[in-house]
Amino acid sequence: MILALLGWKLLGLMMIPVLLVCLVSTWQYSLAMRKANGTASRPAEDGS
Repeated sequence: MILALLGWKLLGLMMIPVLLVCLVSTWQYSLAMRKANGTASRPAEDGS
């Protein structure tokens, strides 16, 4: 029983940094997209 609780606690501790990395990466991606959309005078389809 105690071992199972320790395993769940370890799993939770391992999940926290993963979730944080996902949140930060999505936040940076949205920031970069917003910056690219703001600075680009032409639509993206025009460049290709």
